[in-house]
Amino acid sequence: IDVIDTNFRNERCILIVDNLKPGSSYRFRVIAFNHYGEGPPSLPSVLYKVHDAAPVVAVQEIRAIWGPVGTLPIMWDHLHLEDLTGDHVGYIVYYRKKST
Repeated sequence: IDVIDTNFRNERCILIVDNLKPGSSYRFRVIAFNHYGEGPPSLPSVLYKVHDAAPVVAVQEIRAIWGPVGTLPIMWDHLHLEDLTGDHVGYIVYYRKKST
């Protein structure tokens, strides 16, 4: 909860809300107050979506299972819902032959 204390009259109050999760949607409500107490909350705002961003956590639990000769199925755990930073997630698998 952030509080803006104003002792002057102005048409607009501004609060920068930061550290919001990329790819998430938020609604906001505002409550006016003074030394007598709080007023009623505003109606909820329209839904605002924060821009998507690149994932910030690495894929976990990479493993392989034996497949037919010449193949090696690779598996990993999907990113957890709370780690998603956008609507769509894809994966790129890099590999190279180990030198002997």
